[in-house]
Amino acid sequence: PDPCSVAFMSLAQTRKVVLPSLEKLIKCLAKVKVTDDTDEDVRKLRVKLYILLFECLSDAQRWSDGLDATARSLKVLPASCHKDLWDFRIQFMGKNGKDTAAEMLKVRESGAEMVAKVWTTLAQSSNSKQKQLTAYQKAVDSLADAP
Repeated sequence: PDPCSVAFMSLAQTRKVVLPSLEKLIKCLAKVKVTDDTDEDVRKLRVKLYILLFECLSDAQRWSDGLDATARSLKVLPASCHKDLWDFRIQFMGKNGKDTAAEMLKVRESGAEMVAKVWTTLAQSSNSKQKQLTAYQKAVDSLADAP
């Protein structure tokens, strides 16, 4: 990747500037169907744009908008693209106080490491010490049977 573009997007201040345009871009792109047959570079670009959107919404503490955006991303992108989106989905659910049990069942399809990563994200985004502890324990438990 271009080091300048990566550095630009790694700063919360610059992500704040691009958020309105990014929201419009993603809304337009959502009208174009992406499937597993779509060129890999196009799929990667779409995932990276969504990740950038989620980071922008997280910076702005727009938890409800983030939750809506993750739901839309999971609908418009094929399942093969979901792996990198689950962390954000769970984070926004946690920040909105939503139950994550049903979503965690979907994440299990991505493997034990992904499940552990998502539980860790949930722990980090939780406001309750008890929920944090429970999520960290589930992250450890999910790796207990892994080779």
